[in-house]
Amino acid sequence: MTVTGTVHASNLPPGAKVIVLWSVSSSSPDHPAKFGEGTIDGSSFTVTFSGAPPADALNEWGNARVGVGYPLVVPADFQLPDGTLADTDLAELDTKVLAGNPNQMILWRSGTTNNPAWVSGFAEDAFSCGQCVPATTGFDSIAPMNCAELVLLDLSSGVHGGGCNWT
Repeated sequence: MTVTGTVHASNLPPGAKVIVLWSVSSSSPDHPAKFGEGTIDGSSFTVTFSGAPPADALNEWGNARVGVGYPLVVPADFQLPDGTLADTDLAELDTKVLAGNPNQMILWRSGTTNNPAWVSGFAEDAFSCGQCVPATTGFDSIAPMNCAELVLLDLSSGVHGGGCNWT
């Protein structure tokens, strides 16, 4: 599966690349995991996945395994191992992220669950994309969106929109 979107960030260093950071909140403690890497060509990015995300990148909710991945732009020379990130790796990543979008994400779902309810809106055993739907109370939800509409934003001035609180 290949995901392609747009990058709205100026002054990216030559060779900047995209990594996908998966957010796992169903275990204790919560943890991020890296799975997936891609390229930038002008104002577009492409990430190709060789298969389903590994277990350490998925949330376990009932009978479902759900991945919520955030594409991030980092310098070409920044290396992160695939899998669960150590605190030191996460701290370094925080200083290297050039662009991303805390309100748009790549998703993976296998199995079924009604909690959270938004999970059933995504294809099973496939990558898809989602957009945060802010809640007036409680947790935000995620609605399906066309992956071609993913936009990574320049984060040099901070996080845009505060991020999706889906957990």
